[in-house]
Amino acid sequence: MILKTDFSFLSYFYKYRKIFKERSSKLLQFETFFYFTLLDVRIQ
Repeated sequence: MILKTDFSFLSYFYKYRKIFKERSSKLLQFETFFYFTLLDVRIQ
């Protein structure tokens, strides 16, 4: 169940990233960091 939710969230995250493809790599790095931090919190 948790895994299923994470996959849908991940799917949303990549769609979001695709839309904002023109953003700077620094911002993309921050978004990736933010996502994985969020994922860590959710797993715990």
